[in-house]
Amino acid sequence: MLFQRFLAVIILFAFGNLYGQVEFSNISFAEAVNQASKEGKYVYVNGSTEWCAPCKKMDAETFTDSLLGNEMNQRLISMKVDLEEGEGIDFAIKFRSSMVPQHLFFDDSGHLIFRSWGFFNPTDFLGLVNFALDSAVRLAPLPHPLDFKLDYPDWYRDFRKGPNDRIFPTDEEIESFLASRDSLTDEVSWAVLSTLSTPEKYAEVIAENKAILSARFGKAEVLEELSSFVYKDVKQAIKNSSESELYSALRKADRLLGSDAEAYKFRYRLYYYQMSFDWQAYAEVGAELSRNKELGEAYWLNDLAVTIYRNTADYKPVKEALTWMYGVIETEESYPYLLTAAQLEYTLGNREKAIVLTKRGLATAFDGLDITEGEEFLRKLERK
Repeated sequence: MLFQRFLAVIILFAFGNLYGQVEFSNISFAEAVNQASKEGKYVYVNGSTEWCAPCKKMDAETFTDSLLGNEMNQRLISMKVDLEEGEGIDFAIKFRSSMVPQHLFFDDSGHLIFRSWGFFNPTDFLGLVNFALDSAVRLAPLPHPLDFKLDYPDWYRDFRKGPNDRIFPTDEEIESFLASRDSLTDEVSWAVLSTLSTPEKYAEVIAENKAILSARFGKAEVLEELSSFVYKDVKQAIKNSSESELYSALRKADRLLGSDAEAYKFRYRLYYYQMSFDWQAYAEVGAELSRNKELGEAYWLNDLAVTIYRNTADYKPVKEALTWMYGVIETEESYPYLLTAAQLEYTLGNREKAIVLTKRGLATAFDGLDITEGEEFLRKLERK
């Protein structure tokens, strides 16, 4: 009897580990790196805040998933930090973490190898974990991976505090600090450049050092910072209702972003016409994007079509969006894309086509997908 009880405990323990949730260790980052080094694992740091609703949603729905937990517990030492409290503030400073939830992956020496942010369901987060750990594309090692006490100015630490305690530095403080730096590609300089509003002249400095900054801090982060300088001009063009200023901003994008400018130029044009409520021009840019085999991804085209559906019933832009959505569903017949096409057909007065497309969409939806909008839309169509 004692042996049977002992065996039951062993089985329960084994299956609990195999099918349990993600195990978050209550240890410091240095301890996590040390443990990962001993066990041949990586380190995952989940950065959150007290007020972050998506963080709580991931805690409740994502990190409790058994398949995800099994994979992460085998490959990672996982820990949580509040980015506005204690050691978490040091993380927010060192890794420029402003978006939450933040997902940081490190090797067993403490080098950041991959980062992302936002809410993920269990399936998508498992894909993110595998990509982060198995991808050949990694951030270059920084010289001080475990040093959280670099020479950040005091005002920068004040800026990184929680919303109620945050103090913004003056333009003079930022300019004086950057002018004093021997290099603008080190961790501290990049933290200031990438998280605070900096003078226009630094756009050219960042562009000149794009390769080394991308290797150290990630290409996406560097491109987004360069893009922010262009967005300022696009917003001014919107304010002045000036297409000539828009095209001046596009030329600036070519200069700053180089070979990476094309996708951003689509974004700027779409943003300009959306904020100008020029839906015909918006649709024409969308149609141009749909013909771009490299950039015209289905999810992006669908987002543009949904924006048109929700904002105008004018024939030309709706017809333009419907044309590219039929191209999308020819290659990827899925619920959201079929529903969007159905809504556009309905806007054009084609109720029967809308019913057929909606039913096709509902039939293709996989288990667990929220199809409430499609079901309600179909009921609306069938009541007519």
